[in-house]
Amino acid sequence: MATLRIERLLKRYGAVTAVAGIDLAVADREFVVLVGPSGCGKSTTLRMIAGLEEITDGEIWIGERLVNELEPKDRDIAMARILGIEELLARRPKQLSGGQRQRVAMGRAIVRDPAVFLFDEPLSNLDAKLRVQMRTEIKRLHQRVSTTVVYVTHDQVEAMTLADRIVIMRDGLIEQVGTPDEIYNAPVSTYVAGFIGSPTMNLLPAELTGEALRLPQGIELPLPPPIAHRHAAYAGRRVTLGIRPEDFELARAAEPAIEIVPDVIEPLGSDTLVFFSLDGHEAVARLSPRQLGAGRPERLRLKPDLERLHLFDAEGGRALRSEPAPAPPALAAAGAR
Repeated sequence: MATLRIERLLKRYGAVTAVAGIDLAVADREFVVLVGPSGCGKSTTLRMIAGLEEITDGEIWIGERLVNELEPKDRDIAMARILGIEELLARRPKQLSGGQRQRVAMGRAIVRDPAVFLFDEPLSNLDAKLRVQMRTEIKRLHQRVSTTVVYVTHDQVEAMTLADRIVIMRDGLIEQVGTPDEIYNAPVSTYVAGFIGSPTMNLLPAELTGEALRLPQGIELPLPPPIAHRHAAYAGRRVTLGIRPEDFELARAAEPAIEIVPDVIEPLGSDTLVFFSLDGHEAVARLSPRQLGAGRPERLRLKPDLERLHLFDAEGGRALRSEPAPAPPALAAAGAR
């Protein structure tokens, strides 16, 4: 078993920077998932760890060994992909199902007893039902062999269900690292908030007025006192309100609410998705069918759970801290004069 550490890892292709000097430490036996859209640098990072891509700068450590100059076969890793199974089976690969191919690939990796397993989007070509089955098998594999795993995917469901920690990448940089709960409940930016969750977090323009949030169409929602106090320094600022679809419920008659005209209602059995828009900004609420009753309502009054709201800076998209960041020394000095 081994730890994995990458420091200032950089990859350039000419003038294009694919990985922009990232740092990451993976603990012994930890399952870490790199996730992000195409082109974010996650697969390039994995290929550099594997020795399949030459690094431009930085260091890669597996255990106590610096492996920058080592050939892939000497790095004590296994890259579990659907490749090279012909010599192991009497049947041709085309006679195997997708799940069988994955099992053979993982079996080849297991018998090598590597220090680190590397998975590069192993489930991307499987149908939905088989992806669920294979996620379970990969989780069981990790519990059984207890080795260090770095897993790359663009699928946030895979990331949430498999990872001990998730690394969200954006434009060659690491946007956030955390447990699935931390990523879901405390996203550091609108980018993360809009990437994790299905449906993803609603992001709506708003203004902090001290004691309330003012939304489009003149909607005002009073803030719980602890939240208002925590963000008092941002009063008068434009912000982005983040609210998860499941954090809406139908409002009672006297409660402050967002009145909407549903655009689309999607019954899913256990719950129902209600799609709507506020001044051109699309949003969705996940409600209980028991709340909605029969038929299609023409209007609904939705109450967001303001104890679970997320507030982001309207310009940079970063999560608001309890106090604004201090001005740089030069600016602070200029303001004092």
